[in-house]
Amino acid sequence: MTAGRGVQHSEYNHEKDKSLRFIQTWIVPRKSGLTPNYGSFDPEGDGKSACTAKNQWRHLVSDVRDKSVDAPVKIEQDANLHVAEMDRGQSLEYELKDGRMAYVLCVEGSVIIRDDNGNEVSLERHDGCEVKMGGKMTFEATGSETCEDGTDISAHVLVFEMAYDERSGRKDL
Repeated sequence: MTAGRGVQHSEYNHEKDKSLRFIQTWIVPRKSGLTPNYGSFDPEGDGKSACTAKNQWRHLVSDVRDKSVDAPVKIEQDANLHVAEMDRGQSLEYELKDGRMAYVLCVEGSVIIRDDNGNEVSLERHDGCEVKMGGKMTFEATGSETCEDGTDISAHVLVFEMAYDERSGRKDL
């Protein structure tokens, strides 16, 4: 979403009898004073949502200027968000193009991320890492966690992908 101007910000759980899994992420827009733009996805809608699709990447957020992508949420920034919920032992590949970098957040469970050069990093619940090189990454779910609703999640991973910035300050992979 692009809140634009004159928006009052707050979050709360509308479901009084259920817990809420919530991650708040702020991505600075290209400029100030933009026209408000909201997007969302229906977790039950097409059966292919981020909430129901296991062992595959889902593209949730993309740049409003990138007409080649049909993500449910469009933002005013050169950034993308991909998400995957993975079963234990499953692996997924993610291609990071040259000139791009990523921040990876392991929301639940645990995952090992390997690059083409044999480097790897292990992330557990709430760990994050920064990736500053293009190339293929392999994500392998290694965890075992049971959510409050009884669902088993071995790895729930977010990948925030953006233009490379040498000033970002760290490199984990």
